[in-house]
Amino acid sequence: MGGCAAALQGPKKLEQLPFTQHYLKPLECVKEKIEAAQSDMDERSKARLMEKMNVIEQVEHLKSYPQIQERLKRGELEIEGWYYDIKSGSVSVYDESTDSFCVSDEYQNVH
Repeated sequence: MGGCAAALQGPKKLEQLPFTQHYLKPLECVKEKIEAAQSDMDERSKARLMEKMNVIEQVEHLKSYPQIQERLKRGELEIEGWYYDIKSGSVSVYDESTDSFCVSDEYQNVH
């Protein structure tokens, strides 16, 4: 079970793992968004969506730092959010302009 799947199960399932609970705490806001919008999805699909949404959240988090904002404005820095599917070995890149993930090769050809 991955971290996002564990986070979706809630803190009760992780009572015996306090350090894991602490590690997964930042996923709470993503979990709430998924549960509110995607209540009809199966758990595996929710976990995959949560993984991707977490990539987007982390990109946005990085952009909140003033030093990062300055370098982005000056064109000295680019931030990419990557999603790696261990099972298939595929890499997808978050494309902010379309608000979607696309296969790495396709993303590189467009950007």
